[in-house]
Amino acid sequence: MRDREKNQEMEEHRQALLDARGEILGKYNSEKEQRIQWLVKFIDIEDELEELSRRKTNGLAHRR
Repeated sequence: MRDREKNQEMEEHRQALLDARGEILGKYNSEKEQRIQWLVKFIDIEDELEELSRRKTNGLAHRR
């Protein structure tokens, strides 16, 4: 009987750890996706600024 209780406690603890791990991984992946989206937006802005700079350098900014 004592072994069964101990095994039950260990299984409950194991399941709690698995649940916590899953929650952490879910948050990590969500934050990772958000960081990727912000990085893509940042790169798009950098590209647009570079294009505007080229146009200004080439004298095309006023012809638009």
